[in-house]
Amino acid sequence: MYAIQIKLKKNYIVTQDGYLVNFLNGDVFQLNTIGLKIIQMLEKGNTPDEIAIDIANEYHISQERALKDVWNFLKRLEKEGIADVSESER
Repeated sequence: MYAIQIKLKKNYIVTQDGYLVNFLNGDVFQLNTIGLKIIQMLEKGNTPDEIAIDIANEYHISQERALKDVWNFLKRLEKEGIADVSESER
């Protein structure tokens, strides 16, 4: 079984209240509730599928839609150079 690993670049931190901060250049991004939830659940070891189920149940959307949104968020973090996203064996 594979797990998705998200690792923020060394110069980024996530605050408890949902801000993504680049402490080298001062850039600050505000995460929405779902973005923060995705990062927190990944840090706890949840898979994108598990996260999608949780989001689908909480927001009353399909699991397929939730999974697509989770992956889009992860790809965006990687594209913007904020995080590295990789798979590893559990």
